[in-house]
Amino acid sequence: MPDFELVYWADIRYEKPLDKRVKDPKNPLFLDEPYTKAPESVEEENYTLREKLTSFISEQLNKVFLMEIYFDFDA
Repeated sequence: MPDFELVYWADIRYEKPLDKRVKDPKNPLFLDEPYTKAPESVEEENYTLREKLTSFISEQLNKVFLMEIYFDFDA
């Protein structure tokens, strides 16, 4: 995963940026989705089945749209 750093622009773009200390949801400065730090380690998901299905569907669509079903291109 590449290293990156977020840039804080709210203090430049807005006269009064949202404030995580404001707890009243009716307050215009209320932050309903505060930033939370990502976990240190992320488990990689296994996409083997998805890759196999995508490959199979792609091959079948190519046969239909390229008419490999009806014509023998090797002849």
